[in-house]
Amino acid sequence: MQYEALLQQWLGPLEDGFADADHRRRWFAATEQENAELIGQYQELHLQAIAGELAKWQQTDRGTLALIILLDQFSRTIYRGKSQAFAQDAQALKLAKEAIAKGVDLRLKADEKLFLYLPLEHSEQLEDQAQCVALFEDLLAHTGSEYHSISANYLQFAEQHLDIIRQFGRFPHRNEALGRASRQVELRYLSEDAQRFGQ
Repeated sequence: MQYEALLQQWLGPLEDGFADADHRRRWFAATEQENAELIGQYQELHLQAIAGELAKWQQTDRGTLALIILLDQFSRTIYRGKSQAFAQDAQALKLAKEAIAKGVDLRLKADEKLFLYLPLEHSEQLEDQAQCVALFEDLLAHTGSEYHSISANYLQFAEQHLDIIRQFGRFPHRNEALGRASRQVELRYLSEDAQRFGQ
């Protein structure tokens, strides 16, 4: 299946449910060349996902996960710093929440769960953020000592996102890309080397 090839490339081998260090680096700190290669290989598939042409992928757990990765992660890579980076967030969030409600995450490995949960982390709704933190707390509680620091890092980032939404009700670092006027308190926050989460 096409989605299996995507997952294999994106996740790599999952030792005890976790990806190797190089794959984890590429997810959040890929080089320009690595991003360019990813875009060249998957931009057409990304457009198909946006157009709803890959809806059949939702028939399986892994197909659903791959579709969420395309909509949530690839949008951020292809359109980094632009409004289109966030244009598929609502659809990715809908798919993720439906999958979680069906217990799909209970059948996934740890780093597969990560990408199922990230649309919640990217939401500007407080209830989604709270659910995301709870899910990562559960992931950490079920992580063995060898990978504890990795799951703890995922939880830390989820808590950071929750704190920002509690403080501002939205992510100020998105304001410019989305054409939103920043409030004074947000401008102060942004001027203080604020976390931009790759955007």
